[in-house]
Amino acid sequence: MKIKKSVIFAICWLLLTVVAQIPQINAEADNFPTLHNGLKIKHELEGGRISVNTFYNTDYAEGQWEITDNKNVGVYLFVEKQPPNTTILVEHVHIDCLICSNRSEINGIKQDEMDDKMHVGYQAGFYVSPEYPYSNIFAIEGYTEWLLNIWGYMWGEFGWMSGTEKRLTEDTLKYYGAKGNEFMVVFDLLIKHRGEENYHTVSFMDDFIVYFNGGFEENPGSISETKTITVYPWRDWSWIGWLGSILLIVGIFVYGIFVYFAGDDVNSDSVKLLGGILVVIGIILIIAGLICYFACNLIEVPKVPS
Repeated sequence: MKIKKSVIFAICWLLLTVVAQIPQINAEADNFPTLHNGLKIKHELEGGRISVNTFYNTDYAEGQWEITDNKNVGVYLFVEKQPPNTTILVEHVHIDCLICSNRSEINGIKQDEMDDKMHVGYQAGFYVSPEYPYSNIFAIEGYTEWLLNIWGYMWGEFGWMSGTEKRLTEDTLKYYGAKGNEFMVVFDLLIKHRGEENYHTVSFMDDFIVYFNGGFEENPGSISETKTITVYPWRDWSWIGWLGSILLIVGIFVYGIFVYFAGDDVNSDSVKLLGGILVVIGIILIIAGLICYFACNLIEVPKVPS
């Protein structure tokens, strides 16, 4: 009786675990003000004595953004206002391109980065003024070494991974809650006013998110076209069905063949019990394996225009 109760409990626990752990997915889309058209951010420095505008744009297709695509982002700094005889140098620019997600597993993973500074000569930085803006191009790789290594450590061991549904793809990132890319840009300026002998430093940062719609707002009031993708999050565990098949065959063999030869032996009851337990466990594992193989989620994700 105790064995039967334990088997029933194991079946219930297994089914509840498989069903309860299938992740819930959020999806978003849309098309409005986009990075393709440009993002301008104004900065007032030193109490408003100096005013600069940073500007970002991309040659990526209008209304689209994919994390795993190679992309170019233009980075600019325009000096709008400065005191007479003031010298401004861009000493260093650092940019991090991160994955933005509503799930902590992948939120904040660094995809790519860029550093820009003077590499030759005696000048401390890039000279900027109302006539001479700073400009650069941040070439983002879709599959960088950082991203591949971190993804591998998340789902496998020692930097490599296995499994169909955990391969690093655009749809897998969306399945795990990815919304787009977050950009964190730090400018370090060197400033020297009239009469000053040395430069002093002023730093500021821009932080913005580009969503899958290519814009800066997630789902801004309308619903765009979406497509439905099917994911199988538990298919990696379907091998337990094969294990169940083996146990089922062994159980039938033990229950049937051994008991036939044992006849009325006093140990035949214990052999029957052992065979019966193996059969029950085998059936449980086969059912669990089938659930793992066929369990799927239908997810709505943005449809990329052709």
